[in-house]
Amino acid sequence: MIEGDSGIIACSPPHFRPEWKPGNQEVIFPNGSIAEVYGAENPNKLRGPQHHFCWADELAAWRFLQDTWDQIGYGLRLGVHEGIHPQVVVTTTPRPLTILRAMAQDVRTHVTTGSTFDNARNLAAATLRKLKQLIGTDAADQELFGVILDLSRGALWQQKQIEALTIGRDLLPTAFQQVVVAVDPGEEVGADNDPTGILVVGLGWDDIAYVLEEHTDKHYPTQWADIVINRAAHWDADVIVETNKGGQMCVECLSAACVRRSLDGTPSWVPEIFTVKSVASKGARSGPTSILYQRGKFRHFGSFAILEEEMTTFVPGIKPVKSPNTLDCLNMIAAHLFGTLEGLDGGVLMTIKPLGL
Repeated sequence: MIEGDSGIIACSPPHFRPEWKPGNQEVIFPNGSIAEVYGAENPNKLRGPQHHFCWADELAAWRFLQDTWDQIGYGLRLGVHEGIHPQVVVTTTPRPLTILRAMAQDVRTHVTTGSTFDNARNLAAATLRKLKQLIGTDAADQELFGVILDLSRGALWQQKQIEALTIGRDLLPTAFQQVVVAVDPGEEVGADNDPTGILVVGLGWDDIAYVLEEHTDKHYPTQWADIVINRAAHWDADVIVETNKGGQMCVECLSAACVRRSLDGTPSWVPEIFTVKSVASKGARSGPTSILYQRGKFRHFGSFAILEEEMTTFVPGIKPVKSPNTLDCLNMIAAHLFGTLEGLDGGVLMTIKPLGL
């Protein structure tokens, strides 16, 4: 937003270029106007400050969306007596969120849409070819053309259902029976390869599973292994790793991460590790997890953009554009915590075995 290729500094003319002061989290303009910078990870920092305007970027991916949006609204109270009416500019890739739909339908909202292809002359030819191959899919409508999708027909989860199970800090348990870090390793890092799914879930003493963190990205093996072991140490958690693709390599990566942690002076940590072999299709593995959600056995601590995107767009029997590796992590955790190792037809979905390092 500030220092990026299309950020405020790059887009400002030389005679009106602002100064960025990262220590104070402020952008100061030549006329004395000050833009203060906040993150959606901590909505409480917006309590108290007041402003004339707000630029909310990537709103649909905010972790604590409702709380942050509410705090912004409370603070937009300057300028009314000067004839200035507080306004918000929202720039975001749309997701079928209730708050975003309501915003778009509000008569006070001016909606502007655009396509990635409007910027075609600034994109590499190879990138354009890959993007054009997605045209006609839900992913293209949302990511490339800025369309707020209707609820996916046939999807096992709906966004409204997930939002109803989303909680804030006041409802998060202070202790857990068990915490699990699951990892579904992707292939080698590359533009066309799937990311590595990493998800952290804790089972409360109320026998409800709370989704706590997601760290899905295109990680190198050493990177995802370090993240998994560090999060396991933080939460005193077990680790589950799917070994369908990497096999023994996945286990060796985690073992090496434990060694690196001890060598760099960080307190050593060797969690209990379970290996998972998925036997059934992704659709079959997701069915029992979906039923657990319907029974209220899961809560989301804030919003998880990647996981929820995969949940609400995955339709059994239809091959997704990218493998839903974070959803795979959720299914592994559900099987580990609730014993859903059998499908609705009684068939085996996956096997989970403990492994000592």
